[in-house]
Amino acid sequence: MQKDKMLNVIIGKFLSELYEMDHNAISLVTVTLTVKAEYFPEDGHSELYEVNDKLKAILEKEGQTPIKHYVTCYEM
Repeated sequence: MQKDKMLNVIIGKFLSELYEMDHNAISLVTVTLTVKAEYFPEDGHSELYEVNDKLKAILEKEGQTPIKHYVTCYEM
C-alpha cells in the first residue's frame, strides 16, 4: 500500500468502528497527528510554515462519512 493512502485506510477503519457504537453515540471526531510528510493523505488542504528555518507542512481535511470528522496532520 502506498504511504499516502495508509492514513486514510487506518482513519477510515477507526471511524467505522466508532460508527458501530450505539446510534448517535458520537457526533464528531477530531484527529491530530504528527507524521512524516510522505504519509500525508493526498486529499485535503495543506499549508507551509517555517520552524527553525525549515519549511514544514500542515494538512487539514474534513469529512462526513461515516461520522463527521476533522483530521490535522503536522509534519515531523
